Amino acid sequence: MGGGGKRPNPMPAPVTAVEVPAPMPTMADESVKQAGDEERRRRANAIGHSDTVLTSGSGLATTANTEKKTLLGG
Repeated sequence: MGGGGKRPNPMPAPVTAVEVPAPMPTMADESVKQAGDEERRRRANAIGHSDTVLTSGSGLATTANTEKKTLLGG
Protein backbone atom coordinates (compact mmCIF):
# COMPACT_ATOMS: atom_id res chain seq x y z
CA MET A 1 0.00 0.00 0.00
CA GLY A 2 1.21 3.53 -0.67
CA GLY A 3 4.36 4.40 1.20
CA GLY A 4 4.29 7.88 2.69
CA GLY A 5 7.77 9.09 1.92
CA LYS A 6 8.79 12.76 1.66
CA ARG A 7 8.79 14.43 -1.73
CA PRO A 8 12.20 15.60 -2.92
CA ASN A 9 12.74 19.36 -2.93
CA PRO A 10 12.54 20.81 -6.45
CA MET A 11 15.75 22.25 -7.86
CA PRO A 12 15.94 26.04 -7.72
CA ALA A 13 15.34 27.82 -11.02
CA PRO A 14 18.50 28.96 -12.80
CA VAL A 15 19.26 32.66 -12.50
CA THR A 16 18.82 34.43 -15.86
CA ALA A 17 20.09 37.81 -16.92
CA VAL A 18 17.47 40.54 -16.79
CA GLU A 19 17.25 42.76 -19.85
CA VAL A 20 17.15 46.47 -19.17
CA PRO A 21 14.26 48.07 -21.11
CA ALA A 22 14.90 50.98 -23.43
CA PRO A 23 14.49 54.37 -21.78
CA MET A 24 11.01 55.88 -22.02
CA PRO A 25 10.64 58.84 -24.39
CA THR A 26 10.57 62.21 -22.68
CA MET A 27 8.58 65.30 -23.55
CA ALA A 28 11.69 66.70 -25.22
CA ASP A 29 11.58 64.01 -27.96
CA GLU A 30 10.31 65.32 -31.30
CA SER A 31 8.15 62.23 -31.89
CA VAL A 32 6.32 62.81 -28.60
CA LYS A 33 5.63 66.43 -29.55
CA GLN A 34 4.34 65.40 -32.98
CA ALA A 35 2.07 62.74 -31.47
CA GLY A 36 0.62 65.29 -29.03
CA ASP A 37 0.03 67.81 -31.81
CA GLU A 38 -1.70 65.18 -33.94
CA GLU A 39 -3.96 64.15 -31.04
CA ARG A 40 -4.94 67.78 -30.42
CA ARG A 41 -5.72 68.25 -34.13
CA ARG A 42 -7.80 65.07 -34.21
CA ARG A 43 -9.87 66.16 -31.21
CA ALA A 44 -10.35 69.66 -32.61
CA ASN A 45 -11.63 68.22 -35.89
CA ALA A 46 -14.00 65.87 -34.09
CA ILE A 47 -15.73 68.79 -32.35
CA GLY A 48 -17.08 70.10 -35.67
CA HIS A 49 -19.04 66.90 -36.35
CA SER A 50 -21.66 67.72 -33.72
CA ASP A 51 -23.07 70.39 -36.05
CA THR A 52 -24.41 67.68 -38.39
CA VAL A 53 -26.92 66.36 -35.84
CA LEU A 54 -30.37 67.41 -37.05
CA THR A 55 -32.35 66.84 -33.86
CA SER A 56 -32.14 68.55 -30.53
CA GLY A 57 -32.47 67.16 -27.06
CA SER A 58 -36.25 67.62 -27.27
CA GLY A 59 -36.54 65.50 -30.44
CA LEU A 60 -37.93 66.22 -33.90
CA ALA A 61 -39.84 69.41 -34.67
CA THR A 62 -42.59 67.60 -36.64
CA THR A 63 -45.20 65.25 -35.23
CA ALA A 64 -45.02 61.55 -35.92
CA ASN A 65 -47.66 59.68 -37.96
CA THR A 66 -49.45 57.67 -35.29
CA GLU A 67 -52.59 56.59 -37.25
CA LYS A 68 -53.35 52.87 -37.35
CA LYS A 69 -52.95 51.22 -40.71
CA THR A 70 -56.01 49.51 -42.22
CA LEU A 71 -56.18 46.54 -44.52
CA LEU A 72 -57.13 47.22 -48.10
CA GLY A 73 -60.74 46.42 -48.99
CA GLY A 74 -61.86 46.05 -45.44
